[in-house]
Amino acid sequence: MIFGGGLVLQAPIVVSSESRLIPRLGIGYRCDLNGNSDEEHEVTGGFAELPEAGEIDVYGQNRGSNDLDVSFGLEYEISSNTAIYSNVAGSFWSNGNELTYGGGFRYSW
Repeated sequence: MIFGGGLVLQAPIVVSSESRLIPRLGIGYRCDLNGNSDEEHEVTGGFAELPEAGEIDVYGQNRGSNDLDVSFGLEYEISSNTAIYSNVAGSFWSNGNELTYGGGFRYSW
């Protein structure tokens, strides 16, 4: 069971009558109540179409019980229905870290 919370701060900056620049900063915390458990979990799978391939054992990593999430994003609204955006985010677990990034173009009608 995972509990958490966070907040996102954004401060739109008006560039012109139709466009805005929106920087966003997010921060959050999650706590996995069973995250420090020493139990081993194993998943065994196989291929239905290729039984001669055998079985595969897959092991997961315990990331620990605490996670700090931090993100930063930037969105430029060109008009009321068009925007480009980018973001970067990180999750900092007790036993490892994750980093993601992305971006795109949004058009709504």
